[in-house]
Amino acid sequence: MLRATRRANLVMWGRVVGVTVLVMWAARHWVGPLCPPDFSWFRATALILAAISVFALAQQLYEFFAAKRPSEYGIGDDGLLLPSKEHPVIAWDRLVSFTVRSEAGTPASRVLSIHSKIGLAREFVLPRGDVDVSIISELSKRLPESPPPAKFAALTGMDAFWPPR
Repeated sequence: MLRATRRANLVMWGRVVGVTVLVMWAARHWVGPLCPPDFSWFRATALILAAISVFALAQQLYEFFAAKRPSEYGIGDDGLLLPSKEHPVIAWDRLVSFTVRSEAGTPASRVLSIHSKIGLAREFVLPRGDVDVSIISELSKRLPESPPPAKFAALTGMDAFWPPR
């Protein structure tokens, strides 16, 4: 997930630079005749692109060096323990099932989805190795490994017209 976020940010900054170059080109051709003859469009474009590059580089460096540690979760007798001050525990009786899927692009890491009775799903990135297997086996003791039943599935747009029975 972290790689996908970094890639998405790079693509976003690429689009920003592309649109900026396009706007500067249009400004030069449409506003250029109104500017004094000694106005340097090259210098103005370079200055704006340098500022955008500094912001993009600062964001990439921040993500690289200040990458957050993944939040720590736990499995307790009361339910799932979350790193939240407001709702630190999701009780077992509020959960219906769980599913595990491989993350696209990184087959070694897997994502755990916990499905609740209100139709929401929380996703957690599983650690690799033996911890992964122990988490899934512990959850299997308490919840079935399957998609949520139809009556607990997330609502769709068609549910407003034909409610599930």
